[in-house]
Amino acid sequence: MKKQNIIIIGIFFLAFISVRDVWTEPPLINGNVITVTTADSATQAYTKIESAQSGDIVEIAPGTYKFRVYLSNAGTSSNPVIIRAKDPSNPPVFDSNNVDPGTLPGTFDGGDKSRALWQISGNWYEISGIIFKNAHISSGSSAGLRMRGGSNITVKDSIFEYNDNGVQGWGENILYENCIFRYNGALPTYSSPDLGHNIYTHGGTQTFRFCHIHDPQGKTNGQNIHLRGKQFDFEYCVIENEGTYMGDLMTSSIDHNGELHSMLNILGSLIIQKPNGGVSKWFTLYNSDPMDNQDYEINLYYNTLIGNDQVSEVVQFTDSGLRTQKAKLYNNIIYKNKRVFQFDTTSGVTAETKNNWWSGSASDYSAYASYMSDSIFGANPGFNNPANKDYTLTENAAVINKANSTFGKIPEYEIYSDANGKLRHKARSSAKDLGAFEYARSTSNFLPPAAPSGLKIR
Repeated sequence: MKKQNIIIIGIFFLAFISVRDVWTEPPLINGNVITVTTADSATQAYTKIESAQSGDIVEIAPGTYKFRVYLSNAGTSSNPVIIRAKDPSNPPVFDSNNVDPGTLPGTFDGGDKSRALWQISGNWYEISGIIFKNAHISSGSSAGLRMRGGSNITVKDSIFEYNDNGVQGWGENILYENCIFRYNGALPTYSSPDLGHNIYTHGGTQTFRFCHIHDPQGKTNGQNIHLRGKQFDFEYCVIENEGTYMGDLMTSSIDHNGELHSMLNILGSLIIQKPNGGVSKWFTLYNSDPMDNQDYEINLYYNTLIGNDQVSEVVQFTDSGLRTQKAKLYNNIIYKNKRVFQFDTTSGVTAETKNNWWSGSASDYSAYASYMSDSIFGANPGFNNPANKDYTLTENAAVINKANSTFGKIPEYEIYSDANGKLRHKARSSAKDLGAFEYARSTSNFLPPAAPSGLKIR
């Protein structure tokens, strides 16, 4: 098979915006087409957007917009409210310009109007092709987009960058697809510079699919994923360069109701630690408030985890008053990382790994032997070029045909880079191999996107 070395640099982000060839037109629906342009006044523009009803399509022309949007109407499953870029190759930018979003024009006048550029309390919205950036307030708790209890909302092909939080809030059946979350975190000069995350959920059920999530900028505590709620699914994502740690499950701010089972599922994703980051764990389970009757669960299936050769437990079980804590690691590759679990308590804990590949030898994991089944150990699982961030498999890789599909969720897709440098996904040909990538494939290299060249990180 001919190998091509497709290195994704700035072209990924430029090409990401050029999504005409992946843009999926919605089915024909009954409604109006509403056009918003920079020639509209702020009042005219946000009134048009907010007034859209079931079946309407709002198209926002290229340009920079400096006002807030509050979406409270309701579409239906067959006729959602659609809000999208008029020209996907030149997306509109909602930019708070590092000032309190609450000072910008907008209709919503509630006490939390500063919490985001856009807020959604309605149902059945489809939003695509928008850039949200530079939303900050002194507490470090603003965002590009905030859910306020809405449901059945899809956000696609959008970028969230340089906000306190990329997205935050709570809602049911929320889907983010083909989105980028990067460089979000509180400004260093603010009262809480350690806050801010790429993703900060407060409750509900949310899915992130085919997304690139990287480089949170909170001064000491920024995380890629900070999760409070019932269930979160990260599928076929690239998650890299964590802050304090890659992510956590914590007590829901919204929907605990005296009892909450909180679950994080990560499937078919490439997860890369920051080089020389010195992070002590990848994921932690923590009952932060605390609430009684809390059950937390994390499941990692068919992922490729790239460590940095430092001391980092994959999952930390905290002594925080949780009723039960569970972790299942099935069919993953864990490279350059020789720690598995951190047990601050064993009360109510269930920990299990099956059919994973681990760096080193069995003796390196003697402390975890009772939790590990059918493990494979070695120096290299068979990556094509790990020094160049190419974590696809060679034809002699030790992880080929080692997966066991009788337990855990089976991946349907894998992410890849095409000849134009775009992050794409395709159907996974099978689920026989460990990790996020199958050896038998129609493309050559699966490389994580890098920061665009020339972009200065704050």
